[in-house]
Amino acid sequence: MLNDLHTYPLYPYLRYEYLRPRLGQLDPDEIHNFLEDYPDMPVTPILRSKWLLRLARNGDWQSYMDGYRPQQDTVLRCYQLQARIKTGLMEGVLTDAKELWLVG
Repeated sequence: MLNDLHTYPLYPYLRYEYLRPRLGQLDPDEIHNFLEDYPDMPVTPILRSKWLLRLARNGDWQSYMDGYRPQQDTVLRCYQLQARIKTGLMEGVLTDAKELWLVG
């Protein structure tokens, strides 16, 4: 039924409301596709943040790195550093960590 509404102007919001409570059960590709398909929607950064927090809590560091975009949120930035360390992307980690160290 949701696919029948694909041309509906508010379809992205319906899709968001479907995805939001299912972040832990869905394939990361499904969420990533939403984020890529609707980058300018107001709900996209909200979904990305919630998804990134779930990925970090689950230790899914590669998916975190795949879905991460520069953030203002200090917690997400810290998790991004942890993800870089866990996935072996060490270049610039110390410099970025020093910058975050000064944030309250």
